[in-house]
Amino acid sequence: MANSVSGIFETRLVPATVMAIQSLTYTKAALGSIYWDFQAAGGEIGQTMNVPIPRVDQSDAADIGGGPLQPSDTQHDLAQITLSNHISASFVIKSWDAVRTPEKLSELYVQPKLEAALRQCNSLVTGLFTSSNLNAYSSLTSGAASTFQRADVNKLWGYLVGNGCPTSQSGNLTFLTHPAAYANMLSDTAFYSAQVVGEDAARMAQQGGVLVPALGATIKFDQQMPTPSSKYAGVFLHRWAVAGVCAPPPSNAELGGVEETYVYPLADAPKFTFQIQMGYSLRDQGTLINIHTNVGFKIVRKDFAAYAVTA
Repeated sequence: MANSVSGIFETRLVPATVMAIQSLTYTKAALGSIYWDFQAAGGEIGQTMNVPIPRVDQSDAADIGGGPLQPSDTQHDLAQITLSNHISASFVIKSWDAVRTPEKLSELYVQPKLEAALRQCNSLVTGLFTSSNLNAYSSLTSGAASTFQRADVNKLWGYLVGNGCPTSQSGNLTFLTHPAAYANMLSDTAFYSAQVVGEDAARMAQQGGVLVPALGATIKFDQQMPTPSSKYAGVFLHRWAVAGVCAPPPSNAELGGVEETYVYPLADAPKFTFQIQMGYSLRDQGTLINIHTNVGFKIVRKDFAAYAVTA
C-alpha cells in the first residue's frame, strides 16, 4: 500500500505550492460548543460514566413559619456517558517515498488524516442534533425558507430562559446551523444592519462573514449539521447540554520502536486530545502513522438546548 505521491514528486515544490495544496477543512464548530470537563480514567472503550443531573422542585421549599423543619429527599437524574468510539486515521509512508519526500511533506500527509478524524468526531456530535433527541421543547419551524430569522433565534432563547437555563452565561451559548442557512442569514438586515447591530458588527458581517452574538449566543456554522428532509437544522444550546468525554490511548513508548506525541487540535476544546504514533512497519516496508483517540458524546441536559428547522 503506497501513498499517491507521483504527482507531487514530478514537479519542484516551493513553499507557496505547499501552502496551496493544503487539504480542505471544516469548522468542526459542534466540537467546540459542548462541555469537555467530564474526565474518563483509564481510556477503556465501553467505559461508562454516571453524571448526576440535579432536579429542582419548588415544593421542596415551604414557608414553615415558627414550625419545625420539613426536610425532603434530594433528587437527581443520572446521565450515562459511554466512551464508545475509538476514532483512528492511519497511513503508511513507504521507505522509498520517505527518501523522496520534500520538506514539510509529512505535514501534507498528517494534516488531511487528522482532519478526517476530527470530522468523524464532529459528526458524532451533530448526529445527536435531532428533534427526537432534543425534545424538551417543541421543535420550532422557521418563519422563512432555508434560513433562520432573528425572531426564530429569540424564540429558541425564550424556551431556555423560561425554564431557568443560565442564559446570562454568554460564553457558553451557541446557535449552530448549516452554512447554507448561515449564508442566507448574512443577507438578512436584522442580522447585519448597522441600525440593529452597530457599524462594527455590520462591517464584520458584510466583509468577514461573521455574525455577532444574538441574545448572548455566538452564531456559528458547521458543515456537518443535519439537513432533515432537505431542510436545515438549527440548535440553540448551552454548552452543558452535550457532554464530550475524551481519553487518549495510553503510551506504548516503553515497548520500543514507537514514537508518540499528543496534540490538542481545537482551541475551544482544550481537553480533546489525539495521540499520534509513529513506527517502522516491516510488513508494510514503511513508516506506519496512527492518529487516534477514544471519545464518547451524550446529550445530558435536554432542557439546555432547543431545536429548530428551516421552512
